[in-house]
Amino acid sequence: WRDKLNPDTVYRRFQVFDVQDEPILSWRSRGHLLDYEKCGRYAEPYWLDNERFVAFWTYGGLVGGVFGHRGLARYPIRVVVVDEKAIKWYATVERSFFVAFSSDERFAETHGRSYHHLDPWCVWDHGGGVLGEIRDNEPWRRTNLFEYTPPLGKDTTWGDFLVFTNTVAACDDRIVWVYSRPNLDTIYEAWALITDWDMGVGVVEQPIVEKPADWEVITSIGSQIVLRYQDRPDGFRASIFDATGRKVDEVHSASPSGTITWPVTPGEGMLPGVYFIRVESKTSPEIQKVILIE
Repeated sequence: WRDKLNPDTVYRRFQVFDVQDEPILSWRSRGHLLDYEKCGRYAEPYWLDNERFVAFWTYGGLVGGVFGHRGLARYPIRVVVVDEKAIKWYATVERSFFVAFSSDERFAETHGRSYHHLDPWCVWDHGGGVLGEIRDNEPWRRTNLFEYTPPLGKDTTWGDFLVFTNTVAACDDRIVWVYSRPNLDTIYEAWALITDWDMGVGVVEQPIVEKPADWEVITSIGSQIVLRYQDRPDGFRASIFDATGRKVDEVHSASPSGTITWPVTPGEGMLPGVYFIRVESKTSPEIQKVILIE
């Protein structure tokens, strides 16, 4: 569970109970720490056998750790997935990933990957995930990150913010990927895709996009975002939009070169989540996505 001591300090904690509903671990009123980092988000445990369970949670990505002897022993925590398009990992404390296991400790993980178009404004999601396994009591990936949902057409890619959810179930030889798909002429539909465990190495990485020549975001994820610019005789100005396309702030400097930190004070009037920094240019607007975390 999430233990929120104050607005700036949140920890993940746990306790293990036996069949008589008695605690197995030593009793602590607030529970035992799942890890030792604050600002934690949703965590989910999965039993591997009668003695071991693995817990996954989001902290700058999807991480996981195995616990032995019903929680009395713990093994090294590993980062399983890093995905800048999984904006729900940074923008919500609710469950934003699903994991399913086979009997031989392979696992399939899925989450939503968010895309956007600024003008006209629209947002849409695809179901993505990885395959992995528990190896030497640590969660390891076996594939690259992939997407399994089909491309969305003109009838589905539109609107202010589409509702998207997905989940996964598995047995020893099959995986069922379930996702939602909107259609303008009907309602939201639940679709399912059945695969085996041999899904290759994952999707091909996207081409590298060149950074703007005279400005860049040097810290794109954190409690503060840092921009650096140069060779701008008239100074620098940028607009900041939230994930719904609403302009929420503006930054500017009269100096021809320098750095800008936003927000000036961490947590100053801005909620954790995804934001877009837009800088006007002579040809077309330049946009960078950033993520504020607690």
